[in-house]
Amino acid sequence: MPGTESIVEEPTMELIFVHGALVRDGRWWWQRTAELLSEATGISSRAVALPSCGEAAPEQPCGALVADAEALRAELDETDSAIVVGHSYGGTVIAEAGGHRAVEHLLFVSSYLPEVGQSQAVIMSGDEDPVSIGENGDGTVGVVGYDATSFGDRFLQDADGLTRKQAWDRVTPQALAHLPHRQVLPGGRAWIRRTSSAAGTAAPR
Repeated sequence: MPGTESIVEEPTMELIFVHGALVRDGRWWWQRTAELLSEATGISSRAVALPSCGEAAPEQPCGALVADAEALRAELDETDSAIVVGHSYGGTVIAEAGGHRAVEHLLFVSSYLPEVGQSQAVIMSGDEDPVSIGENGDGTVGVVGYDATSFGDRFLQDADGLTRKQAWDRVTPQALAHLPHRQVLPGGRAWIRRTSSAAGTAAPR
C-alpha cells in the first residue's frame, strides 16, 4: 500500500559449537557458556554431533574429518548467520567447513590453524604434552592411562567432582581415520577467507 514502509528483518545470529576429539555431547560441554551468552546477548547456541565420535544418526556413516565437516555444513544450512566456535580438533572441522555462506565469524579455542594437506596427526605432533591415545582394534582410538580423577586433574582443574564425573562419562572412542590418514582439504584455510579470531590457539605448522 502507498505510504507503507517495508520492514526488512535482520538475519538471526546463532552460535554453533564444535567440540574436540575423543568426547561426545557437545551440548553438555558448551551448556554453561551457552547460558551466559544467551543471558548477556540473546544469542542462542547449538552444538554439532560429530560422526567420527560415534554421534552420527543411523542413516549417517561414521567417518572422519570429511563427515564431521559435512555435519557442520548441515547445521549451517539451517541458519542465516552464525558464529562458529571450534575447540581443539573442532578447530580443524570449522576450518574445513568455514567457507559456508552463513558463517560470519570463526573462533578457534585452544585449537589449530591447519594448512592444506596436513593430517590431524601431523597437526598434533608438535604438542609438548600430548594426550596419550591408543588404538582399540576396531578402527577407533581412545584415551589411554586416564580415569575420572586424572582426566579431571588435567582438563577440569576448577570443576567440582560431579562435573568431572560427567565429563569423564562423555569421553568416547573416535574413528581412527581422523588421525593419520585424513588430510585437511582445500577448504581447510577458511580461517584466512573468513573473519576469525583465536584464543590459546597454535599457529599454522
